[in-house]
Amino acid sequence: MARTYDIVVIGAGPAGSSAARAAAQRGVKVLLIDRRERIGVPVQCAELVSQWIARYAPFSSKSVLQTIETMVTHLPDGTYYEMKGPGYMLDRSLFDQELAASALLSGATISTETKGILLSPEGLVVEQGGKRKSSHQRF
Repeated sequence: MARTYDIVVIGAGPAGSSAARAAAQRGVKVLLIDRRERIGVPVQCAELVSQWIARYAPFSSKSVLQTIETMVTHLPDGTYYEMKGPGYMLDRSLFDQELAASALLSGATISTETKGILLSPEGLVVEQGGKRKSSHQRF
């Protein structure tokens, strides 16, 4: 039996998982797809986040590697900039996985190893396991 979704979110990084969670919390039927086998692996971005991110992207203390008060950026020309501001160094793979789990717990469906190919008049076409499927097929 085919499932229909109101929203398909492509990419289970922080933005995608957060969008999927927010939509699912509002009762929308959400499919979150990611081309990777494991969400968060390999790490796609830096691990430093401002403390304010916790207001919008919940994470457990397990994903916090250390707290930060100041960041120093060294540039290739030898100059550096110091920025004060509290934040966290996160285990990004765990952070991404926690956000995806939050979307799942909110009601979203997650499909890994699934790549969005094109949007046609018949619906979304994805590639999963080397096979193309359209949104009227189960994935």
